[in-house]
Amino acid sequence: GERVSSDSIIRNGLLLVVGFTPNSDRCGPGGNSMFMEINAFTGGSAGGSLFDITGDLLIDAKDLARVDFNNDGTPEDIAPSGIELFGNVQPPAILRLPGSGDPLEKKYLSSSTGTIEQIHEKGPRLGVTYWMEIHY
Repeated sequence: GERVSSDSIIRNGLLLVVGFTPNSDRCGPGGNSMFMEINAFTGGSAGGSLFDITGDLLIDAKDLARVDFNNDGTPEDIAPSGIELFGNVQPPAILRLPGSGDPLEKKYLSSSTGTIEQIHEKGPRLGVTYWMEIHY
């Protein structure tokens, strides 16, 4: 029952998409959204931690999820590709946060619950990627 009902964003090689799963009661309101950032070319993981899950404004090893894929008692640390949010969430407005070091940004997502969801993440490095001088 999950569906994508809003525009997706391709940014810095990542696909930003919001999937919505309506309430299982056909007559009931509500549902949940999953905000995901995946590799736009492979559909796989972004290749590292993006989300500040702990809320400490740092993207580090504490922001990994411990998952036991094989149910054999040997969990692995993986970087989540998505975050579940309440209500039908719209695509984000993105603000770059000032500071030194790794770039951080804040994403604001409007929800049908009447709240504005806020997600801190690692931002892309922006700037001139190369310089080319042309002579005539």
